[in-house]
Amino acid sequence: MFEGWVSAGTRSARRAVFQASVRLLIASCWSLCSGCAQAPSPVPRVEVGVFFGGQVQQLQRVEVDRARPPTIGFRVQLPQGRSAATHLSYEIVALGPAGRRVTRQEQLAIPPDQERVDQVVSIPPEARLGLWNIRVSDEHRVLADRAIFLVEADRRAQDR
Repeated sequence: MFEGWVSAGTRSARRAVFQASVRLLIASCWSLCSGCAQAPSPVPRVEVGVFFGGQVQQLQRVEVDRARPPTIGFRVQLPQGRSAATHLSYEIVALGPAGRRVTRQEQLAIPPDQERVDQVVSIPPEARLGLWNIRVSDEHRVLADRAIFLVEADRRAQDR
């Protein structure tokens, strides 16, 4: 009698272990398959600097002539074959009144058929020069974070 009870209990325990193993195997396969279905999204390429001659010159120091300020900003090169709009945010941190830092934040929604965007950052005539920072992000990560030091252009060199 005792012997029959042990073998029935052993069979029941073995069945429970087997069922738990099968459940674990199915859950593992499911998580692997669902991970394969979601390919990582390609990262847009961002260049921050001065627009000049169809290119973006990634300078660290830029001379600013108040009569003809340079065109600074960033270029976003997006991956081909996107099926949805890409949402980017950018912020410009510049010197403000009394030496305080001022942050301006903007949003961009880029349609799926557009592969390149040039975003100009204006330098108002009354803007304080010095260290400006431009940071571009998508929903998941920072794509570019660059500092540009804006200095007053040398008038003597321009008068020649």
